[in-house]
Amino acid sequence: MENQVREVPDLTFEGFMGAYGGTGKARHGVRKNRDLLTLSDDYSLAHTMPASIKDSRDLSYAFGRKFGLVAKLQCQLPAPGKSLKLQDTSRYLFYLVTKDIVQYQPTYQDVWDALFQLREHVLESDVQKLAMQKLECRQLDWRIVRNMVEEILKTPRSRY
Repeated sequence: MENQVREVPDLTFEGFMGAYGGTGKARHGVRKNRDLLTLSDDYSLAHTMPASIKDSRDLSYAFGRKFGLVAKLQCQLPAPGKSLKLQDTSRYLFYLVTKDIVQYQPTYQDVWDALFQLREHVLESDVQKLAMQKLECRQLDWRIVRNMVEEILKTPRSRY
């Protein structure tokens, strides 16, 4: 059976910000505090990074050390708002590009676009388990970002 990407009806950035941009809460996800790098191989992993991969810090740097594959990421032409996908033996690694360089601040629009591409990758690749860090978005309101994650990644099938 061929995998098909399912569109979420009327899921737009503007519509989301109107509904959840304030105090509204989506609350569809499950939150657990774990170290992504210690999860079993049946979990695909997602995290944020700047487009300038060589300037990556913290978890992005640790991902680079553990999985390598930096040259393959560069070939995908990272830019804010993109989600990059790599396969590592039995799982996928997703890199959400939310800003140009480490010192810049991401925008809600770039986070939205990267998450939407992540959703497409997850559905196309039939990912059954996805683990993601709390997105490092410094000046952005975490409640809004969390609601974006939950709204975009919810699907007709509960898989996350």
